[in-house]
Amino acid sequence: MANELVELDGSDLSAAFKGTKRISAFAAEGFDTSELSKSVNGADALALWISSDKNIVLGDCKAVVETLASCVDKKANVVWSAGLDRQKRIVVLAGWRTR
Repeated sequence: MANELVELDGSDLSAAFKGTKRISAFAAEGFDTSELSKSVNGADALALWISSDKNIVLGDCKAVVETLASCVDKKANVVWSAGLDRQKRIVVLAGWRTR
């Protein structure tokens, strides 16, 4: 993503996904989290990339992160990044340990 407001790097992802055995990627246009919420249900790790135009506000990011974080394991590692782009979209990596 261009013009990162909050950056994630490899060490963030490595720490968040430590011990996971399966990782899936998901994306959604806009900030509708309804389908993503179902996809990440019970995950042990979550990484979110949120993008929007220059009118993005922290409250938008907070709502997305809190909604998706409420669907994962309560001990899950959650990291996120926000950046400026032409479109509103969410890209998600979710990881699960073996059950």
